[in-house]
Amino acid sequence: MWNQNESKITEDSNKRWEGMRMMLPEHVQALRQRKFERTKIEKPVLDEQEWEIINEQLSFAVHNEETITIEYFKDGFIEEITGIIIIFHDNQLKRIKLHVNEWDHD
Repeated sequence: MWNQNESKITEDSNKRWEGMRMMLPEHVQALRQRKFERTKIEKPVLDEQEWEIINEQLSFAVHNEETITIEYFKDGFIEEITGIIIIFHDNQLKRIKLHVNEWDHD
């Protein structure tokens, strides 16, 4: 007869079967998605001084036609792109246009 005080996992009963539990593909995908979502970060907020530093660096890169690496926020992650600035709008628009070589960009 079955004893209610006995758990399903005891030293003798189910240990050898524990590694054989199965998960549906949908559950595995949901767990992976949840883990991925946990790695996301909040969008960083830059103060006026940080924007000023960024604008100076961008202006310098434009005037010297230097290759520049830009980090930007997209969908919870910090992305990175490298190229030469073609168009640099004022800091209110916060937009630039880069020429990116295909072999330099992943």
